Order: sequence, then C-alpha cells, then structure tokens
Amino acid sequence: MSFDLYVWHEPDSITVGDAETKLERHHDGEPAVFAADPAVGRCFDALVERFPLEGDDSAWSVPPARSETLLELFCVSHRGPEIADVLRDLAAEHGVVCYVVFPRRLQPDGPGFAPRFTMTSAALRKVYDPDADEVRRQVTRVGRGNEFTILERADGRFAQVGYGDFVSVPPGTYALEYREGDDQHQAKTTDVAMAVRFLQEFLAGDETWKRRHLWRRLEL
Repeated sequence: MSFDLYVWHEPDSITVGDAETKLERHHDGEPAVFAADPAVGRCFDALVERFPLEGDDSAWSVPPARSETLLELFCVSHRGPEIADVLRDLAAEHGVVCYVVFPRRLQPDGPGFAPRFTMTSAALRKVYDPDADEVRRQVTRVGRGNEFTILERADGRFAQVGYGDFVSVPPGTYALEYREGDDQHQAKTTDVAMAVRFLQEFLAGDETWKRRHLWRRLEL
C-alpha cells in the first residue's frame, strides 16, 4: 500500500477542492495544468537528501523523479506520515504546495494553503480542513493521554471537546466548549456520540448543538 503526496507551486491561495481538480485534470492528460517553478526542484533536492532514493530502508514505493513542475511522491505506507511532516516544513521553506491524498489535506505555510478549519489535539497530528469522518476519529480518541481536541474556523471562532480532570469535569465526562466574541461557554456530556455530533455540526455550520445542550458561561 502506498502513501501518496503531490508537490507543486501556486502563486495564489487554493483550497483542497481546487488542488484535487487540478490533479484530476493532470491525470486526464490536460497539458500545462501546473507551471514550472525552480522552488519545486529545490524542494525535491532537499527531500531526497533526507530520504534517499535507494537503499535497504528506502521510504519510496516508487522512486520519484525530479521535476520543477509537479512532484509525484509514492511512499511506503508506514513512512508516509514521517515524509508528510518533513514536507510540511519544506513547503514553508520553499513556498510550494504539498497535497496529501489521504487524509485529504494541503500542507500548511506554503502560499497555496488556505484552510477553512484547523483541528488540533493534545497528542495527535494537526489536521487541516477535516471532514465529518475525521472529526469523529479525532473526538473518539479524546481521553487520558489526549485530553482535548479543538476545531478552529479561519475567522478565529472555535469549538472544542475536553476530557476529565484536564477541563475540571468528573472522570468519564466530556466538556463541550465554544467561543463567541469574548465569551466562552461550556456544557457537559458522558456520551462520546454527543461530543462527536457537536463538532461535526460546528464544522457544517449547523447550530443545532446550541439548543441541544445546557450551556453556562465560563469565567476566564
């Protein structure tokens, strides 16, 4: 099984959907979808210095070819997250876009990255523009050793789920919190499904969760 990534340069901000559309056009044979830029080649050189193309412990399921237009990177599955983490920093350094096929995300800090949502947890990898399934995976892993997950919108508004002593609630209890303006509010539940539903609805822009729970304003 392969862990697939693509790297190219964008002069303007794009979304995950934009990236996928461009890759589909490229795979359908449309010419000149991606413009050449030396930064892509420099990113490749830095990447293969860290992860050589050959060797007994090669990270590549198919050795990638150098290009200044589009890097098509097919990694051994268990090395993929490691390579993605390195590419996140290289994207920032060289000003390129890195698209990770699964989970669907653009690596941050390059000029083409414009996430609508960012999901951060105490112990898990940061996720950009998660879908409902990813939100469920993140929330169901909140507990001892991973005591919170926060879903933040690009405008700074956020909702979060915390667990147990970390958020001053009893063991086995989830604290649901959201911020509007300068005010932060909290509700409690022992049902992880309710915690999942809370963040999924926040992601979708559905404010049904406001009426479902009993909220109190926190003194910060």
